[in-house]
Amino acid sequence: QLSNTALPKLRIVAKTPSFITASYARANNVRNTLIQATITVPDGEYPQSPPIINVDLKLKGLKKKLESAMTQESMQLKGQYGQIIAAFRCLVQFIDTNKFLPCWRELKDCTDMVQSLNEKNQHSNNKYNTSNNNKSTVSCNELTGKIRLKLCHNRYHYSCSIQIHDAYPSTTTIAEWGKACVLKMIGTNLPPKIENMMSTQAQDLVRKMQDGMSYDDAFNASNPIREPKDFR
Repeated sequence: QLSNTALPKLRIVAKTPSFITASYARANNVRNTLIQATITVPDGEYPQSPPIINVDLKLKGLKKKLESAMTQESMQLKGQYGQIIAAFRCLVQFIDTNKFLPCWRELKDCTDMVQSLNEKNQHSNNKYNTSNNNKSTVSCNELTGKIRLKLCHNRYHYSCSIQIHDAYPSTTTIAEWGKACVLKMIGTNLPPKIENMMSTQAQDLVRKMQDGMSYDDAFNASNPIREPKDFR
């Protein structure tokens, strides 16, 4: 009844009087957005006692975030029936609207990289690294799938946006091939020739990796730009 009425796209994996396991994925990216969750009801205490929610994910941060969101939704109906439907509806909405679901681990690596770069610059004696305006930053919009990235080192800075495709790490049409994520330069003080080479190389990496190359092979095949002698 849960699958056929309230949430018709939800797939019931297993069901007993004490628990229900169901899965859901975005239609345009099933492989990378499929998530399974199990909701257990306390024996003889439901709906007065809230159900126990377990999301089957290896990514601890994402698992905690989703379990918390589903629990909060079910708690809105504490003492009433419908808590299970509310929790699974939250799962479906999260998968449908969070554009970063296919690249959650990569996004975490990106934020760690930015933090590491700031820490490295902080310990530098260069005068350009002491200003708060010269810090690298990254911000993400889960609903639009857009990342805003600013990279700073000494007197140089480079800002760009990165748009994640719904079907990441692939695309849905041949016309979009090579554009699983699209980089757009926003601003920089690098020489135009260097900026163009860097931006072009970044998009070329995306195309090569969508073709099936590993990051290392794609990077080496892209004739990576070497650091200018006066960069420091």
